[in-house]
Amino acid sequence: MSGPALCMPKDTFAKIVQELQGIYGWSSSGMKNDGVDCFESFAMFMYLLRGHSNRRTNERFQHLGDTVSRHVHKILACMRRGFTANKLKPTRHQHETHEYLDRHDFYKPFKGNCTGAIDGTHVMIRCKKKEDEKRFFSRKGYATQNIMAVCDFDLTFVFASAGWEGIYYDYSIFKRCVLNPRYRFPQPEPDVDPELEDRLDERDDIVDEDHVPEMNDVRNNIR
Repeated sequence: MSGPALCMPKDTFAKIVQELQGIYGWSSSGMKNDGVDCFESFAMFMYLLRGHSNRRTNERFQHLGDTVSRHVHKILACMRRGFTANKLKPTRHQHETHEYLDRHDFYKPFKGNCTGAIDGTHVMIRCKKKEDEKRFFSRKGYATQNIMAVCDFDLTFVFASAGWEGIYYDYSIFKRCVLNPRYRFPQPEPDVDPELEDRLDERDDIVDEDHVPEMNDVRNNIR
């Protein structure tokens, strides 16, 4: 596969595979039994991330759906062992003012108080259980998961949180990630700013969270 098809240069692709194997415990032992080596396994993973269906991936790589699924889940397990936590983190001290803000007068009011940009996006999902669809049914008109991501002024992703039910709005996710230490949202101080907490509490959540069941088995904070 070419570089554009892999969403990255070939040397970066090879480096990620080596890191997953050497640092995060991704073992390629036994993979040759189904004719898939580590590079092809990661290529299938990236192909799926580009939005291709499992069936199309099967046809592209000429493997059974069970084989593709098994290899993708092995890579996901490595990601959860620490790969994303080590990669998605601030590259600068959170107290510093980025030089990009100094060069643009438009951002003068935000100097010292702005470390990046934040946004959310809805991704269509299919629920295995019919009763779960109501939890993930969003304003899009179908079941989605809401993903929030933060990017700094170096165009580096420093935080991401995925798996939120589609019923949640961006502000509800932002508030939970900021106020709950377990999400490890990048902040200037170890503790939440009391003034920020007061401002967040002044707004009522659009979603009545008391009636939205927790989905600990589905929601996965990938930070």
